[in-house]
Amino acid sequence: VNIFNDTSILIILALGQMAVILTKSIDLSVAANLAFTGMAVAMTNAAFPGIPLPFLIAMAVGIGAFLGSINGILVWWLGIPPIVVTLGTLTIYRGMAFVLSGGGWVNAHQLSPTFLNVPRTMILGMPVLSWVAILIIAGAWLVLS
Repeated sequence: VNIFNDTSILIILALGQMAVILTKSIDLSVAANLAFTGMAVAMTNAAFPGIPLPFLIAMAVGIGAFLGSINGILVWWLGIPPIVVTLGTLTIYRGMAFVLSGGGWVNAHQLSPTFLNVPRTMILGMPVLSWVAILIIAGAWLVLS
């Protein structure tokens, strides 16, 4: 259960990347997108610990989707090869994460208890993050089948 929970985020990212690869494309900027999105949400939580978790989750989804849509627009509308686009956006997103954080870290003691504890809260013997991964796996299976 702990291993599954620890790899849940990678599973979710791999499912997104699988969809891209199935369309004979590639996205090299996935980890950089995750890094910038995670840094933005963590810094928001550290600065404003009273913000509700659903808002932070929506913020993460919104930022990640926006950054991903930039890749899609550049590849689809402008016809730039995906490897070129995503190699460029990888560098840009990493730079954005560095600039946003000022080269610093967000430590766990700076984050609200809800932000830290909800993903590991046990429901039916498994943490919430594992259940989220299972729901996304089921959703990907439905879409792809």
